[in-house]
Amino acid sequence: QWPLIEGVFELQTGGQVNLNQNFLLSAVEADIETARSFTTENEDPFSTWLDADLTGDRFTVRPRRAGDSFSPLGMNRQTVKLREFYIKAKIPRRARGGWPLVCAGEQIVWVPGFRLAHPFRITEKTNQVVKLSVLTI
Repeated sequence: QWPLIEGVFELQTGGQVNLNQNFLLSAVEADIETARSFTTENEDPFSTWLDADLTGDRFTVRPRRAGDSFSPLGMNRQTVKLREFYIKAKIPRRARGGWPLVCAGEQIVWVPGFRLAHPFRITEKTNQVVKLSVLTI
């Protein structure tokens, strides 16, 4: 089962949304020191920590749109088309149209299960952290 979605959802820090009948996405404030330790050791691709100073406390969760692109963490701020990212990440074609994207404004912040966007990573300048998690229900 995949966390596929239909439609657009609003998510606030401290809240959660049902992606479908099997998956839930939550956004919670997190301790910065805990988050810093997990940014190098996170083994769960369905959770991530990000800089809330840059995202604010409101997110949009949506499927892809034509022309979407983002800057995946670890790609030195290089922007890639989401379509190309999906192919390289080996997301099955039948899942690509409904794969959830977490956005702040128009920018893709996280592709759950795969990659955080580079601009929203935790740095030495980060003061507030949000943990995003996809959970099975």
